[in-house]
Amino acid sequence: MNLIALAFRNLVRQKRRTSLLAFAVAVGFAAVALLLGLTGGMSDNLKENMTRAHGGHVFIKAEVWNANGKVISALTPTAELDAAIATQGNLVKSFHRRSSVETTLIFGSKSAQTRLIGLEWERETDVQAGLTATAGTLPSSLGQGQVVLNSGTAIRLGVQPGDSLLLKFNTLDGQQSVLDVTVAAVAQSDSSGLFGSDSYLALAQAGQMLGLEQGQFQALNLTLNDLNQQTKVAASLEQTLAAVAKVKFRRDTKTENDPSQMDLGNEGPEVRWSGPRYSVSILDDFLSMFTSLFSTIQSLSLVIFIVLMSVIVLGISNTFRMILSERTVEIGTLRAIGLRKKGILVVFLGEAAAVLALGLVGGAVLALLVGAILSWGTFDLGNTLGIFLSRGKLRFVPELSQVLAAAVLIFASGLVAAWRPARAAANLLPAAALRSHQ
Repeated sequence: MNLIALAFRNLVRQKRRTSLLAFAVAVGFAAVALLLGLTGGMSDNLKENMTRAHGGHVFIKAEVWNANGKVISALTPTAELDAAIATQGNLVKSFHRRSSVETTLIFGSKSAQTRLIGLEWERETDVQAGLTATAGTLPSSLGQGQVVLNSGTAIRLGVQPGDSLLLKFNTLDGQQSVLDVTVAAVAQSDSSGLFGSDSYLALAQAGQMLGLEQGQFQALNLTLNDLNQQTKVAASLEQTLAAVAKVKFRRDTKTENDPSQMDLGNEGPEVRWSGPRYSVSILDDFLSMFTSLFSTIQSLSLVIFIVLMSVIVLGISNTFRMILSERTVEIGTLRAIGLRKKGILVVFLGEAAAVLALGLVGGAVLALLVGAILSWGTFDLGNTLGIFLSRGKLRFVPELSQVLAAAVLIFASGLVAAWRPARAAANLLPAAALRSHQ
């Protein structure tokens, strides 16, 4: 007797029930896969936005005592620093020198606060590639007194390329100063949220504004070929630098500030040292700020998965109990003409497996369809939540291992739910089953 054909016939003759049960499985699996995919996409978007905004994955800074007895963040190119980076070999893809100045921009009666990133504009082609000029044309180089202004700030101030702005800022010594600059271009960043609100000027100009010596800057940011190697690279740099200079080692606890831009040495009186005191931080230090958020999302995903699993299990269990009641006489007939207990089990579990497989395939298609629609749309989540978007878009990036694990659990749980009714059907005595019709 062809048991597979028998199971298929049973499914087809109750099309409505089969469709509803498969639909329930599909919706449950699609919800789980969709949540996993969107969470993965949010994580990737966050890392991408942060990498683009900070200009790297590993950040080297140095704190020194200046002539006024203050600890400031100032990094001077040295042979020892070059040697430490050289020891990383192919792990380092590129490096970027950065400084940053918190400023107040004034144009007529309007003002706006923004962070100006000092960089080597000609070298940082990735930054230029991530900007879209909304007014004017992105310059090939940034001269003294020129800024590339982010579009949000430009709109608030009502400025256009060629307009002059007054900058108010503090040097590293805390002295207030002003500077006239010209808007070279207005640009919108591909980074979303808070990371898309920076403006840019020449690295040397930023150094002058901060009061740094010629050639000094605040951070050396390394971009790695493999993001997962950032902890290894940071530890290696610390050990190499510690052999020739003073190093402030990374703490076990995660920082609460931007590791590439935070001020160092503000933790109370310290014993004065000579020369630079290096520190190394990584992108994951900043990501730790979002650990609790992703933990909450993962916990929510687990709760949703458990609830949906329970619904699926109950639905399959009740459905097959109903099938057992409806087919008692049929089962007795099959047993009477020679079908063994194992055959009845195969038929029942085959039906359950077919419904589950159909539901899982349908759920995967549904998740991909909804994920594609959400990825196609553009959203405005503001500066805070906008960091999880890429150019205002969600990204659907399901991790295959997690999705497969969810599918296997749903499939296995569904078979377990169908096992008891299937075993009860297999244990029916032919005579007793046939008498139930009378």
